[in-house]
Amino acid sequence: TPLADDYLSALSMISSIEPHTLLYIFLPALLFESANAIESHVFRKVLGKALTLAFPAMFAGVALMALVVKALYPAWGWAACLLLGTITSATDPVAVVATLRELGAKPSLSTTIEGESLLNDGTAVVFFVLLKEIVVVGEMKEWWWMAWDFVRMAGGGPLIGWAWGVVSLAWILRVFNDSLVEITISITSAYLAYYVSENSLGSSGVLTVVTLGLCYGSTLGRTCISPEVIHFLHEFWETLGYLANTVIFVLTGVVILYNTNFAALELWDIAVCALVYVGATVVRFLLFALTFPLFRKM
Repeated sequence: TPLADDYLSALSMISSIEPHTLLYIFLPALLFESANAIESHVFRKVLGKALTLAFPAMFAGVALMALVVKALYPAWGWAACLLLGTITSATDPVAVVATLRELGAKPSLSTTIEGESLLNDGTAVVFFVLLKEIVVVGEMKEWWWMAWDFVRMAGGGPLIGWAWGVVSLAWILRVFNDSLVEITISITSAYLAYYVSENSLGSSGVLTVVTLGLCYGSTLGRTCISPEVIHFLHEFWETLGYLANTVIFVLTGVVILYNTNFAALELWDIAVCALVYVGATVVRFLLFALTFPLFRKM
């Protein structure tokens, strides 16, 4: 029928979307909403745990997942194994955090999980960019050049986000009870900060927007927003984050469906996917088991 043909044609067009387009449209909204919604006083208390999970534990998780991939594909180089290990080590706690809130769990638990996800997303993106370049080029850069790339991306992102947050909040401070202007400034800041950091300054757009959102969600940042606007601003970003989460998962499913040659899949490919999933779960459990004694002391 014409309706079915139009539907299939629309799905085909969606499947050809360039991956970076999806990131540029949805990622700033998702990151800013999550960072802005975190309770700043709780986040300060669990910052040590979040940083431990997002950096040392993330590094260990990538290395362990690389060993799992190497065992499954011995012919792969270590750079390719580390690349897949990085992809599978990033976390997305949207459903988990929502469930914890419904169950009335301690805010510190959900904040630790969400804060770790925000921070290790940035770490994973930095690793992904560096390792992808090695895999594509086929050779490793000088160690000092890779170290500079890591510092520029991992350190420059938060600095850019903090500077952008200071400027945009100072701008909002000059406005009083104008919801359209204040929300527009927050939207413009999130997207422009991501684009400028990622494309113009060669830094991590993810860490930039996370830092920007934390600036807005801090105690000082909340005082810069007009009293009659702050609740509406949070409701707006919560709705935008929900819509972005829903749409991006649907679009990702369509892209994978249309760009995967299922006829060429063999039973071993499906088994490898299952083994990688099990491996990622076991590695995650080991990381929590190893860091739990340290968290008790924190």
